[in-house]
Amino acid sequence: MKNENEATPTGMPGCSCDGLRQARADAAAKGREIARLDAAVEYLQSRIAAIDVINGVPMVRVLDGDGNEVLRGWYTRHENRQPSVIDDELRVVDVDHLVLHDACADWGMPRKLIATRVTPPHTIEVIA
Repeated sequence: MKNENEATPTGMPGCSCDGLRQARADAAAKGREIARLDAAVEYLQSRIAAIDVINGVPMVRVLDGDGNEVLRGWYTRHENRQPSVIDDELRVVDVDHLVLHDACADWGMPRKLIATRVTPPHTIEVIA
């Protein structure tokens, strides 16, 4: 009967050559999987960096009357009605200044896009 603590050809107690080969194969497979995941993360990070900021679309913050930041997002101007091509102009009340921002959500859940109208005494400050 063989003692489990006896030295084997690998020099390790209780370890066979087949077990060592399998362990090496498993480690190599895990190494390949880790390398594949690292490459995927690097690719995704490069794609995120590419879409993080679009030139010409300003990131803004909305300040209240006291100068405190109350919201941060992306500025857009919205015309509330289509002007006629015949003797018609937009009035001040026909234009909204909006800040687009994300709603809150649970981890891993989709977030909705919210357009918030900015009106006095709040002001918009461009930050990027």
